Amino acid sequence: MSIALHPTPARPLIEPRDALIKRIATERLKAKLANLDPADIVSTLNNVYERKHGALLRAAFMESPEAFGDALMSIVVRDMQIAAEVEAKAIVEQVRGPALEPMPVRRVFRIVGDC
Repeated sequence: MSIALHPTPARPLIEPRDALIKRIATERLKAKLANLDPADIVSTLNNVYERKHGALLRAAFMESPEAFGDALMSIVVRDMQIAAEVEAKAIVEQVRGPALEPMPVRRVFRIVGDC
């Protein structure tokens, strides 16, 4: 993970929180896919059972072995993507602190005219 120390036209000194989370999550997912651990696949398969992806997998299984493999792979990659996003949010929270809630907007009403 690289963090820009100097502002550049492509990356300002302080990156917006959402953009930083997205960038870190993308980097984490690339790293996970590059160094794929069997434990990641096994934990995803456990989640597949829990998330009830059975209908999708059954339809893909009935279609062809390739479709089943594609469906299973997409589920594994999506699960790893979710894990990367959670890790990225934790990293940003650790570095920058928790996200601030937006201030409520106060509405101002003006009564004009003759009473």
